Amino acid sequence: MFQCVVLAFWLRANFDWVALADYPVGRAAAAYLLIGSLVMFFTKSYVGIVRHTSLSDGLLLMRTTAATGVIAFLCDMGYSVF
Repeated sequence: MFQCVVLAFWLRANFDWVALADYPVGRAAAAYLLIGSLVMFFTKSYVGIVRHTSLSDGLLLMRTTAATGVIAFLCDMGYSVF
């Protein structure tokens, strides 16, 4: 999902590199990476990453991804990070 955040900024600027200067891409990417790392740490979804083949492991990864997105959205609404 980290790549999706960067691509979303690029799409917002209509794929114009010069127009990206108006947006805090680096700060937003760093904030999203920090949020994602914290969510992975607290949900322990990194444990046994090689064996993630069962349905419960897949659901844990989906919950982790969803929680990262929701927390990033709430931070953006509250602090205008992105």
